[in-house]
Formats: sequence, structure tokens, C-alpha cells
Amino acid sequence: MPRDFTFWSEYSYNHEEQFNEVYMFTWGDAQQIEWTVGDGTTFSQGNERFEHIDQFVALNLLDVEPEDVTAAVSSTPVILQKLYSRPDSRILMASGSEARLIRAEAHVRAGETAEAEAILNDLRSDYSLRAIVQWGVEPPSAADALEPLTLTGSLRLDLKTVADERARELWLTGDRLTTSRRLRMDATVYPDTINLFPAPKVGVDGGDDVAFPMAELELTQNPNLGPGQACPAGQTIGRWR
Repeated sequence: MPRDFTFWSEYSYNHEEQFNEVYMFTWGDAQQIEWTVGDGTTFSQGNERFEHIDQFVALNLLDVEPEDVTAAVSSTPVILQKLYSRPDSRILMASGSEARLIRAEAHVRAGETAEAEAILNDLRSDYSLRAIVQWGVEPPSAADALEPLTLTGSLRLDLKTVADERARELWLTGDRLTTSRRLRMDATVYPDTINLFPAPKVGVDGGDDVAFPMAELELTQNPNLGPGQACPAGQTIGRWR
């Protein structure tokens, strides 16, 4: 796959039903803001601090508490995503960058650290340009530009590094849940298991958010399921946190 390959999901200004849904939920033009990035200030709501918040702010991907913007829950401070800033903003569905991230992970798993490192640093070297061209965000200042990274040779640590690169390159494209489920395996069988969800969630609602809770209708009508199988410990049927 060519390095500059991109495949987009397109949206339109024509009608509200054709708007970018991520934009709709995060900018609040047609409804109250439901999605915001956690900064840790409302811990009791499970709004744990987003792991990459400082870097994403520096890369101009997030706007912290913009003026005249409030969330549906007024006590939650809005940290606004800037990736999709218009109703017709397009969403990246597949790309040469993602293909290279897959190759980098394959190299890490094969113990080919130098090859993986070269791929990741190649992507980091022109990230600012791609951010401008693909998403239309302002480039970071020179002090905040992505620097080359060094892998450790440790399978678990280097997989986490690849996951961090995926978190930025594929942010808000629907990748996070599937990547989290793929990497968060049974630690007794897979020593390279990684939980990409922030650790503080364990103290809030269980910390097992690698799938959505089962619907109550499914639990009541499926004889093979019981209430205890509905969702992670600390959560209840019909409630997402």
C-alpha cells in the first residue's frame, strides 16, 4: 500500500443527517456536547485523565475549555477535539500510515526492533505536514514537534509505544476499542498484555471497558446469560459508567 494512500468517509452540509457524528457530539452545534476528553477533574464521574492529553494539546488536536462552550453535564470541563471542526469534516477510514503501523507492530513481535523503530520515526518525521494536509489543524510549534523515539527491545514496552503511535495517528477513527481489546488479553497466557484504558478507572467502575455492556433485553431473553455477565464489576445493566 502506498505510504500516502488515504480512504475517507465523507460527510456533507446538506442535511443534519449527513453531518459528521463525532463533530455533532463534540461541538454541540445541533445538540449538547456529550463527548469530551477527560482531564481528571471530575474523577467521581469516571472522567479519568486522558493519557495523551498534554501531547495532544501541544499538537493542536485539543482545545482546553474554550469560551462559551459547555457540556451536557455542566460540571464537566470541555476539552474540545479539533480534528473534526466542521459538520462536513471527513473521517479517515484506511491509510498507508495505518499499514505502516501494522508493519511496525509485526516487527516488534518478531524481535526486529530496528526495523520497527525506523517505521515509527519515519511517520513521526512528517506528522506535522500530514496533520495540516489531512485534518487542517495548525502545526505544532518547533518545541512541540514530535522527536524521534527509541524502542527498548522489550516486547511489552515496545507494543505500548506502537499503541501510543496508533492512538495519535488513528485518533477518533474508531480504532481505540478494537486495539484495546486486541492488546488486553489474558495475562496468564499472553505476557505482552496491555490495558490501554487508564488505570484510575479501576477505582471508579471496574476498569474492564473492552466491550460495551450487554443490553438488558439480551440478558432477560437469553437463558445462557445471567445478570453478573452484563458488564464489568462496578457497572450496572443499562448504564455506561
